[in-house]
Amino acid sequence: MESVYLELLDVLPTSVLLNTFHVKILDQCVICMEKYCIGDEVIRLPCFHAFHDDCFVDWILECLDCPICRWPAFEFE
Repeated sequence: MESVYLELLDVLPTSVLLNTFHVKILDQCVICMEKYCIGDEVIRLPCFHAFHDDCFVDWILECLDCPICRWPAFEFE
């Protein structure tokens, strides 16, 4: 089942924080509680919350919902 979750991650958009504006808006990852830095890779969920890519990979193996609002990270049809 773990491999299915990891494959689902490919459908979520990722980006690299390129400037201080984005770093200040996001502030910190609620999974690891570390502040974002320029160059960090983040993953954005359908609810628009963002997390460090690596942190969310660990999270998704335990829970399929957003750590902030509990909205489902994936929509299954």
